Amino acid sequence: MFGGTGGTTGTGGNVLIVAGAGGSTSGTGGILTVRGGAGNGSGDGGSANLTGGAATGTNQTGGIAAVTGGAGIGNQSGGAANVIAGASGATGNGASATVQGGAGGATSGAGGNVAINGGTPTDGVGGSIVITARAAATTTATSRAGGSVILQAGAAVSGGADGLVQIKDSAGAVKVGYNATGVGWFAATPVARPAAYTVTNPVSNRTFDTTIVTAQQLAQVLGTLIADFKAYGLLQ
Repeated sequence: MFGGTGGTTGTGGNVLIVAGAGGSTSGTGGILTVRGGAGNGSGDGGSANLTGGAATGTNQTGGIAAVTGGAGIGNQSGGAANVIAGASGATGNGASATVQGGAGGATSGAGGNVAINGGTPTDGVGGSIVITARAAATTTATSRAGGSVILQAGAAVSGGADGLVQIKDSAGAVKVGYNATGVGWFAATPVARPAAYTVTNPVSNRTFDTTIVTAQQLAQVLGTLIADFKAYGLLQ
């Protein structure tokens, strides 16, 4: 099913596939399903692709491929837009769901960004972004570990700068940033941990009176503080 070809400077024709509307009082709209073909025997299932049209010419932009949930009415929520990878067989792993920015140009273009934005409010709280790893299935499962949440910046090549992972506040100010070198707080350039501290004959002590403290007590408290920072990984 194809839309009509545009003329020399015309726009190509649209293709609109719409499920049936619900009844006039309370009927639910029909479902529209686009599905790859099922495999037979030892064959794999067919793919279902949603791809924007490629641009031609000199500096034209490629077409958008959008997946949008339906708008709600009254006090009802809008419909969800889900991208879900396929379930595995009886003993296989579930497939990955990948959201990836477009590749850069062949000579010098930067790779495309991936933006995940919470919904824009009209008269309410801005939409949140929640990234949650899955909990383990059951207490009787063979593997009972929960899934991980991993944030990883891109690696540099040929002398370029490594990518930076940043956590910003609502005003866009950097609170934490880290890369392959180390960690930086409050927009400071990330640095590596200093050389290891060595404390001989440590004694745990987190209490002292400033009016009668001795040098030995201060040394004990300092050694304890260093040990605490080492436990958190801030010192080595």
